[in-house]
Amino acid sequence: MFPKEIDWWKEEIVINEKQEKDVNIYYSLLKNSFENAWKVLKPDHYMVVTFHSSFIEVYNTVIRAAHSAGFDLEKIIYQPPAVRSAKQSLHPYTSAVGDYYIQFRKGSDENREKKRKLRILKDEDVFERIVLLNVRRIIAERKGRAY
Repeated sequence: MFPKEIDWWKEEIVINEKQEKDVNIYYSLLKNSFENAWKVLKPDHYMVVTFHSSFIEVYNTVIRAAHSAGFDLEKIIYQPPAVRSAKQSLHPYTSAVGDYYIQFRKGSDENREKKRKLRILKDEDVFERIVLLNVRRIIAERKGRAY
């Protein structure tokens, strides 16, 4: 017999008012997921996260959660879409275009513990600056074009 209600969405890592999941819950779920990835990944190996969002707070949250789990940010790669939508063509500066691939590296357990004790990049402003620097670099590489 099939269940009356399918509740797979309860474990979905998302920001969604209808599911009563705000950015704090999003961060907590991401961090838990990244901590699980840390446990199974070998030292000096990589985790790549891909996502799409128009909001800097989401980028910051992803990077902050991975860092809190012990990962080092290696690079951010921009992937333009194969075809732009009409909205993206009409509003090139206000409509998010493409996806971002973020590469994280798992260091040693010793370095992870040192980072946890120091909490060097705890401040939200630091993460915002990191993301903005990478976004500016991507825009410069693309010479200001949408893609």
